[in-house]
Amino acid sequence: MKKETAVNKLSEEIAQTREAFSHAGAIEEVVNTFDGKVFNKRLETALRSKVHDDIRVKTEYNSFIITIYFNGVHTGYNTITLVHQAIKNAYGDDTLTDDNRIIAKTIIDGLKEMKDSSLKYNKEMEEDLSKIDDILLQYNKLVNECQKFNDSVNYTLRQTLELRSFDNLREYF
Repeated sequence: MKKETAVNKLSEEIAQTREAFSHAGAIEEVVNTFDGKVFNKRLETALRSKVHDDIRVKTEYNSFIITIYFNGVHTGYNTITLVHQAIKNAYGDDTLTDDNRIIAKTIIDGLKEMKDSSLKYNKEMEEDLSKIDDILLQYNKLVNECQKFNDSVNYTLRQTLELRSFDNLREYF
């Protein structure tokens, strides 16, 4: 992928993640209104009408998941997970009771954890994007060093010792 395309794609993903988690307060309000109520489609309907039209809620295996969808220029159809919590787990912080009732605190805690980790990850990515030229230059230098190593050691010896990790490296253009 060309550098410019990659930077545009990652920048758009960062913006979409920020937008997705900007709805955290509204999501928390809606989830709190459903605390103790039986889980059904009404939670998703309320989130879609009060938060974002492309938000989805589902349970899959032992997971309770809230996602939001964006259709971006560079990212295409992009899904951002806002909550992914266990319905039942050994630590007692379940998202649903045995009779399928919503435990809002666990869902909100999961939303906050996901928000914190996603925004931290985005900050790290932004920092790396700001020095992308230096990163690519350093990478290309490493590729050249690996190629020199490959050229200096017999192919069969490298294969026998499983030193194959350098065989498919190429410079980034």
